[in-house]
Amino acid sequence: MSVSSEANLVSYVGNGSQTAFPYTFRVLNAADLLVVLQGANGVETVLTLNTNYTVSGVGSYTGGNVTLSVAPSLSQRVTIRRSIAAFVQNVDLRNQGAFFAETHEDAFDLLTMMMQQLKTDLARSAKVSISASAAGITVE
Repeated sequence: MSVSSEANLVSYVGNGSQTAFPYTFRVLNAADLLVVLQGANGVETVLTLNTNYTVSGVGSYTGGNVTLSVAPSLSQRVTIRRSIAAFVQNVDLRNQGAFFAETHEDAFDLLTMMMQQLKTDLARSAKVSISASAAGITVE
């Protein structure tokens, strides 16, 4: 299959009892999910895999669930995002070696996921107009 959706982030509001939160996009490793809990005061806490939550559905094209160890309250928001930490390409293809379509598909999927992550980051960043000179701009 291919990466046929640009979805790489989903957000939920807690209800005090729900602990399982679905994500609908593919991840290749459980560590490729960033799970953030936002409190009523707006403070965000990055949760820790296998301490604060577990992941099911790794590798599935339809996603899976993030299951928190403690249910978030009504005033808390859970955000789940695909977040690939290392932008590396580990597939080593040899000349005249066996052709494994799934290996190629996974490599292309990973590259697409990286691009989607960058697109999301770029969409959330400050920008200047296309005709503005970026020279001398500083942000403090």
